Amino acid sequence: MSIRVDEKGFTLIESMIAMFILTISLLAVAQLMVVSLHKSEFAKYETKAVHLAQAKVEELRAMFGLQVDSGAPVADVAAGSHGPEEVRLPTPEGGLQGMLDFLVTWEVADLAGGQKAVEVTVVPANQNPRQTQTISIATNFSP
Repeated sequence: MSIRVDEKGFTLIESMIAMFILTISLLAVAQLMVVSLHKSEFAKYETKAVHLAQAKVEELRAMFGLQVDSGAPVADVAAGSHGPEEVRLPTPEGGLQGMLDFLVTWEVADLAGGQKAVEVTVVPANQNPRQTQTISIATNFSP
């Protein structure tokens, strides 16, 4: 096998430049994956907090309906501040958050015509960079 002088291939410099560009690209993709994972965990927290707030609103709505039907006052829908209730939710195995601890509070105000204004707030019970949002849902109940 003979090598012809006019055949050309990649030089060492060209190969090193290609490896450098590939390395930079892979590092950018790796950082993007880390950011994506962080945002995904944060979205899981926020979704669970919204579900907790919605569940509390529905629970209070049921208590208000019971109060309207029976005529007997229910403490949880009396005017004023209520809570905090601590709620601890496990995350699926392999999640980065472990247990999710929330504090649920609600504020009830009497309105005209027997209506109630209710605001439910869910906050993280402990400091965690993935759990920094406060979720609030406000609604009105009417008989």
